[in-house]
Amino acid sequence: MEPWVVGEIVGSLERANLVCRTSDTQDVGAFDYEVAEQSDEDVLATELPVTVTEPGLQTVDRWLSRTRRVHFGSWPPERPDVDDAVG
Repeated sequence: MEPWVVGEIVGSLERANLVCRTSDTQDVGAFDYEVAEQSDEDVLATELPVTVTEPGLQTVDRWLSRTRRVHFGSWPPERPDVDDAVG
């Protein structure tokens, strides 16, 4: 996917208050980001980590409540090894 498309999608999610960008990596766990040869002041907003907001989490939870049977069927599956990547 083209970077500008991702930017537009993330921008629309930001405007809907479903995600936000933050330079405080404590808010997003152990997420590390680096911008070569730049100080924090030089980092563009589009280069900051994206985190899901509380309204975003609630939206995902509502969507999963409505669609989980369609997308996930009888998860977890009855076979204990269904997610094993065995060649």
